[in-house]
Amino acid sequence: MHSYLKNIEQHIDQSLWLESEALFEKEGIIQSIEQVSRSLWNFVIKDQSQAQEVEILMVSPKPKFSCECSTFLSNRICKHIVLSLLQLRQIINEKEIEKARKKATRVQKARQKDSLNTKTVLSKSHPEELKRFVQSYANKDASFALALKGHFANKIDLEDNKEKYRQLLDSAVKPKTFKHKSLTPSEKRNFYRLADSLFQQANDCLSLGQFRECAYIVHFINDKIHYIKKNFNYNEERLLKMQVHFLDLLKELLGSKIPPELQNEIYKDSCGQILKSYYTPDERNLIETLQEFILFEKDDTEEIFEKFIQVKSDKTGETQKFHLALLKMSEKHEILFELIFGSLPLERISEALQKLYTRDKISLVAKWCDFLFKKEKSTKTVTLLNARILLDEGNVPKALAMIERLLKEYKDVNLSLGLINFISQEDIDDNKAQINAMFAEMHHSDRLKLYKKTNQLQLLIDTLHEEAEISDLWAFDDYIAEEDSELLYDTYKSMLEKYLQNYLGNAGKDGVVASLMRLNKLGFKKYSNSLRKELGTQFSHRKIIADILT
Repeated sequence: MHSYLKNIEQHIDQSLWLESEALFEKEGIIQSIEQVSRSLWNFVIKDQSQAQEVEILMVSPKPKFSCECSTFLSNRICKHIVLSLLQLRQIINEKEIEKARKKATRVQKARQKDSLNTKTVLSKSHPEELKRFVQSYANKDASFALALKGHFANKIDLEDNKEKYRQLLDSAVKPKTFKHKSLTPSEKRNFYRLADSLFQQANDCLSLGQFRECAYIVHFINDKIHYIKKNFNYNEERLLKMQVHFLDLLKELLGSKIPPELQNEIYKDSCGQILKSYYTPDERNLIETLQEFILFEKDDTEEIFEKFIQVKSDKTGETQKFHLALLKMSEKHEILFELIFGSLPLERISEALQKLYTRDKISLVAKWCDFLFKKEKSTKTVTLLNARILLDEGNVPKALAMIERLLKEYKDVNLSLGLINFISQEDIDDNKAQINAMFAEMHHSDRLKLYKKTNQLQLLIDTLHEEAEISDLWAFDDYIAEEDSELLYDTYKSMLEKYLQNYLGNAGKDGVVASLMRLNKLGFKKYSNSLRKELGTQFSHRKIIADILT
């Protein structure tokens, strides 16, 4: 077609174009059209009571045209010419379309004439003869028979239309037996072909409003996929993608205006399906299950999901992996926080959280810890994890509150002291009062450990003087020695005096000797000798002690 005709709109003023287009839509406005020669066209336009003759000569690069009206004489263009151009474009378009159609028909006829193809055979075969051939071929070739049944499954009504899909899928992949342990290549091939065919049929049923038939297909194909994954240990990516496609189809189905009784039937089937022994509780399947239940929006979803978790927790050999999968999913699906919390013992959640606690999952563990505390439910493990997370985030005041909880609720002094190791000295100095208050009611041996960890020398010394036993000193003498020799000497002196005052029996001499030997070992022989003399003088009336010290 001439390029000018293709793009008439670009060459005409908009107001003139609109006026001409309005005329073009009127019937009877063009009285006659004549193709005078290959390039010359003559149009007679009836405009009101007058007939205007238009001539168009199709030459390159721009056609030449003329009209009898006064507008053309003054502007060299008019609505009659534009109208004629529009009509000419339509005529040429129709001719080109007809020409292409005839060419395609000629090519098709030539092909049919030249080759014996499937279309020719089917179109010229007698229906009864063709039917006998298909039946005979299906009896000999199981794969062809399966493809035939699969293709026409949704078009055939049986007494139990639901059961026909179970039978069809069982003919593709037979139920597992003792001898039948793995899928054969032909079973894989047949199953994928059948599944692709059923997926297309399910889409067609959805488009045609055949919702029940669509639901049957989706249910049984999903059920068969779970069966194959579990019993044949087959988890090929193609199979998993197929499962996702059918789940998407289920979403679309439930989003349609299906009758309430059908929705209840689908829900009942889904509830029964997830409780079957071959329903594999891996992370992907859990997501699918959860998505299905969210779609239903039923009141008993939590109850069914609790039963599902209980069954899978009891039966699966990979319980911990199952619980971990649940917790990981909760990062994307908020509803799982409530569902898991109501379905798993708190200890199980704690164990899974501890396993999950890694750098890339710390945000999820933190989210779970917060959730558990809001529910006023916690365990020692959860409290510990929360403290560690808060310390990683630099939130020392809140972390100290968690450490205090470990002390008060679980009486775990060593764990609390261990967590304090993660706090910087600067933060310890800023929160010293809170830390000391935590341990105020603890045994003096625990407070001694705290003061050592937090570098509070004077409080350590005071506690040794006031409450500690001679044996407590030995755990800290090297620490004191590093800090201040005078303090070490004063502390030993004070505690040995206290020890000797309370001494009863000969066994006490060993404690005195051990303490003096420790002083020597630490390099404080001068203090040791001095102390020996002082104590010997002070306790000269006690013969056994005096003998040891002199």
